Amino acid sequence: MPIDIDEIIDHTFTVRFRGFDVKEVDAFLMKIAQHYQNEEKKYRQLADQITGIQGELKKSQNENRALKQAVKNTQQIMATMEQNSRKTAEVMVDEARVKSEKMLNRTHQRLAQLHQEIAEMKRQRIQLEVQIRSILDTHGKLLDASRQEAVRFDAEDEKVALFNPSQK
Repeated sequence: MPIDIDEIIDHTFTVRFRGFDVKEVDAFLMKIAQHYQNEEKKYRQLADQITGIQGELKKSQNENRALKQAVKNTQQIMATMEQNSRKTAEVMVDEARVKSEKMLNRTHQRLAQLHQEIAEMKRQRIQLEVQIRSILDTHGKLLDASRQEAVRFDAEDEKVALFNPSQK
């Protein structure tokens, strides 16, 4: 179950004798909430970048399809022109092939670059999730240790109360 910033900020702890300093706990929770908010903002920015890159990828794919269709159309035109002039058609086919290969190479290079950027963003997202999970686990362990210490203090207070009848 994910925890949101408001839940961190609004969370209150039960105050007990010898408990934590409420201001210190609130300050720490505020610090966690701010950190969480910053990480969430970074995550949204990365998600927006991924969306933009996916749009560019679709555009590149559409251009690639259009380029393939253009090559196909060019080849049909070349076949027609070849009937009129075989030499002229051969030169045009060669030029079209060179141009389409260059465009195709650029498209493949851009596609490879986009895949690398997407992989890096996924790696960063996973790393961020691991860091956040680690922080949450650490704080959970601290809270568990705090609870155990509070239980121990309560038990010691009960022992002292048994020996000191004036506190009853």
